[in-house]
Amino acid sequence: MSKVLLDHIEDISLDVSDPPIPNLHALNYLPSGLFSLAATVKIEEGKRVQRDGTAKVMELFGHIPFTIPCTFHWFSTSLTNFVRLVGLINLMNVNHWKIKDLAEVSNRSSIRQSCSEYVKVVIPEIQTWKNNGIQLEMAYSHPIKYL
Repeated sequence: MSKVLLDHIEDISLDVSDPPIPNLHALNYLPSGLFSLAATVKIEEGKRVQRDGTAKVMELFGHIPFTIPCTFHWFSTSLTNFVRLVGLINLMNVNHWKIKDLAEVSNRSSIRQSCSEYVKVVIPEIQTWKNNGIQLEMAYSHPIKYL
């Protein structure tokens, strides 16, 4: 059995010799993509912080490149998807599920709830920001109660 540690705090591992879901490529590409998005924002932040590094900068009314809000959107959405996937793997490990168990109608509520709760534990600030911050404008098209 070959395991990859996905969450060292919650002790969630993936048995790569017998994964619960085939083709878990997202576990490989999402971390790289998240790093790239964070680096993009860091470069823009670096242009605005004083040389001593102690300044707090807040920009309003479109003085930032339009790609930065998109980068934040992509980052929060990708991070949420990654964390939900780790939460799903944990649920599948605990219940000894395989891919066929995800298709069971009786499991849908448990999957949704478990993955959502894991996101709230692991990245609560990102989730709050994602649902109520800059992405709120996009959320109007999908009205649900976030909090």
